[in-house]
Amino acid sequence: KGHIALLHAPGYLEDQQVVLVLGRELKMRGFVPHVIQSPEALQWHHGRACLARDREIRIDGVIRFFQAEWLAKLPARTGWRELFRRGGTTRVSNPLESVISESKRLPLSFTSLNAASDTWRELFPACLEPREIDVSEREEWVLKAAYSNTGDAVHIGAELPQQAWERLLRVAQRTPFDWVAQRRFEPVTLESFRGPV
Repeated sequence: KGHIALLHAPGYLEDQQVVLVLGRELKMRGFVPHVIQSPEALQWHHGRACLARDREIRIDGVIRFFQAEWLAKLPARTGWRELFRRGGTTRVSNPLESVISESKRLPLSFTSLNAASDTWRELFPACLEPREIDVSEREEWVLKAAYSNTGDAVHIGAELPQQAWERLLRVAQRTPFDWVAQRRFEPVTLESFRGPV
């Protein structure tokens, strides 16, 4: 019978659809879902959340379907930092540690991990630090912002004029922790009940 807040960014219909389906599933299992579009919809007191519009409704869990880098761009007054606080009574899915896996730079850590990552290495395209890419290799590489979830900062070298590629590569090399270089690949078609996808 717990109250669950489902947080998603406003303006993204596909995210809203996922959250609404998840809310419906939670309701069928006896939970009370509350769909919210801003961390401001929650008020926190000593690690415990309640709804800002009705402080009598205590929130037992928050499902964060809102990209960490978008949260970090919100004003502090929205209370977004509470979603990453440790030790609170209100549990939050996708805690601070999950920000690591949200980064496109994650594959760069595979060689440093103590855990086996053979499958990841086999399936992921090769990734390098931007400083390891030569400007003449434009056709082979894609530059991605470390945190770009909607393709807004994905730049395919082969589709850019040489000067634009050089300019972008310089930016990525000056701020390497904000970028990753990924070897360009051709997607593979899979058969589905609707035909090839």
